Amino acid sequence: MSKIIVLIFIAFLSFSGKTQDRGGGHYQGGMGGDMPKIGTVSGVVIDDGNKLPVEYANVVLYSVKDSSVISGVIADNKGVFKLEKLPFGRFYAEVSFIGYKKKIIPNIGINPKQGTDIDLGKIFIEKNIEAIGEVEVIADKKLIEYKIDKKVINVSQDIISSGGTAVDVLENTPSIKTDIDGNVSLRGSANFKVLVDGKPSVLESSEILQQIPASSIENIEIITNPSAKYDPEGVAGIINVVLKKQKESGFSGIVNVKLGTYENYGGDALINYRSGKFNFFVGGGLNENIRTGIGNSLRESSLNDSIYYLAKEIDQGRGHNGNNIKAGFDYNINDFNSFSFSGELRGGGFKRFSNENTHYYTEPFTTENFFITDSKIEVKHNAYSLNSSYLHKFKQKNHELMFIGSYSISGVERMNTLIETTTDNNWTELNINPDNTKTIEAGNTINKEIKIDYTKPFAKNAKLEIGYQFRGFLKETDYTNEVYNYDVDSWSKIDSLFNSMSLDRNVHAAYTTYSNMFKKFEFMLGFRGEYTDRVIKQNITGEKYIVNRIDYFPSVHISRPLSKVFQTQASYSRRINQPRDYFLDPYIFYLDKYTIRKGNPNINPEFSDSYELNVQAKFEKYFISLETYRRQTNNLIERVSTLTDDNIMVYTFENINKDQAIGVELMLNMDLQKWLTINSSVNVFNYSIYGTLYNKDISASTNTWNARINSTFKIKANTKIQISANYDAATIEAQEKESASYMIGLAIKQDFFKRKLSVTLNMRDIFNTWKRDSYTYGENFVEHDEFKSKYPMLMLSLSYKINNYKQKRERPSMEQDGGEME
Repeated sequence: MSKIIVLIFIAFLSFSGKTQDRGGGHYQGGMGGDMPKIGTVSGVVIDDGNKLPVEYANVVLYSVKDSSVISGVIADNKGVFKLEKLPFGRFYAEVSFIGYKKKIIPNIGINPKQGTDIDLGKIFIEKNIEAIGEVEVIADKKLIEYKIDKKVINVSQDIISSGGTAVDVLENTPSIKTDIDGNVSLRGSANFKVLVDGKPSVLESSEILQQIPASSIENIEIITNPSAKYDPEGVAGIINVVLKKQKESGFSGIVNVKLGTYENYGGDALINYRSGKFNFFVGGGLNENIRTGIGNSLRESSLNDSIYYLAKEIDQGRGHNGNNIKAGFDYNINDFNSFSFSGELRGGGFKRFSNENTHYYTEPFTTENFFITDSKIEVKHNAYSLNSSYLHKFKQKNHELMFIGSYSISGVERMNTLIETTTDNNWTELNINPDNTKTIEAGNTINKEIKIDYTKPFAKNAKLEIGYQFRGFLKETDYTNEVYNYDVDSWSKIDSLFNSMSLDRNVHAAYTTYSNMFKKFEFMLGFRGEYTDRVIKQNITGEKYIVNRIDYFPSVHISRPLSKVFQTQASYSRRINQPRDYFLDPYIFYLDKYTIRKGNPNINPEFSDSYELNVQAKFEKYFISLETYRRQTNNLIERVSTLTDDNIMVYTFENINKDQAIGVELMLNMDLQKWLTINSSVNVFNYSIYGTLYNKDISASTNTWNARINSTFKIKANTKIQISANYDAATIEAQEKESASYMIGLAIKQDFFKRKLSVTLNMRDIFNTWKRDSYTYGENFVEHDEFKSKYPMLMLSLSYKINNYKQKRERPSMEQDGGEME
């Protein structure tokens, strides 16, 4: 497959036309001859409404004589453009971008008298707004915008996710796969970094995505190959959740509420006041998302010349809840200095409750037991976080110094309660006291981060970035096991199973990146070094596991415009995935009577090498993006399952050599009619695992794929219908195979009162086809698990804007920068 990828890339290079030396996407035509080509035309494109730069606007220069194209360029992510090597003559420029009116700049002369370097200054372009009676028709954003180095999902256009969470938004996103339990993977890997407004969250990635309401999100950025400037944690890349903000002056706000089937309800609000140099905001919300389902499980194991069967029928509910309140301010001290501060209090957690009818028996027949297990897992957490930043701008454009600091502390309690009642074969309870056990995991976590970024432009296109980052992580956890004592009618601790551990990890990092132009190529070279000091301590025994390590993370990004239509990009980055705390803790955690989990303090971090070759083509009504990629992860961490002589399943974690994903992802946006827009993507890849486990070769390989399609019908100016379909083919892991699954969703959105009030009704998984169907294999055992929701999910949500609230069109916000190649 790697040969095919190279051939595809070479084929796209053949489209290369006559291009100019400019990194924003340059092309040239017309007026050749012997005329001297020493002129330049430059400027910056600005949104006439919010006065912010319009990134990636098209600028075309025409000859006044015959309207032939002389040259063209795509502005960078700050709206800046520059046309170079222009001949003498009289010209006019056309500035355009999707959703904006075209702007003509007349009377541009390049000659010895008027000058050869023409600066057009700020060019203001207006959004494409038409007033028809009392109805305002506004050009909508694209659901998915494809930048050369990332994908941006504009959540306001994904009405099927209305009333849901960040996970529901990601369901319809290229490169992303979600399962029925809300787990997320990026190009086949669950190891990625989640940022909120460019900053790390106090919660784990899976937790924060399940808790952020879709109604509070402006957009989500998917970056699969970040530069060395960014935290290298997460082998698959970065998912950055950008929350809504307000830019307009005065008092404004937005209020959202939702109500759905099962225990699904919630609401959030954000109030903003901007005046002069100050901007203040306060907001909060609550969210409850519970889904119920049914399933079954069958484990077959071979021990001591007998076959043991453990069969379960499962009725289960699970979900996340959360509440938060946040406040902050921005202060623009002057044209060169600004300061921001914010704080947040967050609570919530996760709960899973299940009723399992379990049949345990052997062949040849020696043992048969029937019992009902009522299981309840409750995770409760509370946290607060403080964030501040200071930006100093020097007189030279884009010459900046940024300081960022954050501190957060959280407390978490996980309680696993099991009530096991013995029954007869008709599931009638016997006169025997149930086995009642409880496992409690409680602890506190402190996260600290300090970041300093310095950016210095040189010459025309050169730029140097240097920076320092400190990340501190401290977690202390106590584990307690209790059993219900019927003699004294109370819970009793099992002292022999008590454990206490701490994980202290500090990382010091320094980075540098250098970007410039060479002929038709724009490039960025990066290098990052990190020193990690990690100590795991078993507080009961005093045993310590110490790691002191230096790691290096290079990155390379190259882009090249091929013509007015085509642009290509190649990149490489090295990333790391640190083991989670419970991966490392050797304490035995009882999941149920026949299943336990324990960590492995000797596992090493994963390291990945990621390569991409991407080509994009922009036509009048179509946008095509072809991404080819290869990611190899060494020291691959996998959950492995073993069976004890007592028929107890033990889950632990091991490094099993490596895995590799090689694939091609094709994405297509089509504006077929004014009333019909289609977004679609297909990701085809080969996934391979290489390694041994317990002296047995577990190497495996599979070709798999997934597809997404989203169709939006604009019935009237204020009425939309959206239909989506997802398909995920079968996949493999070291000891697991998962079957294919698909889902179809439908949503209707109606706006009232000049778009102040929006009402959305959506139904996810209309035909109730979304499921988990997997097989787990190991030495002497095989287990088959099936689970699906009981019913489709129905949700009604309302959103009301106060004083014409408008979200801020932000500059790209990855850690206060766009992650763009500048």
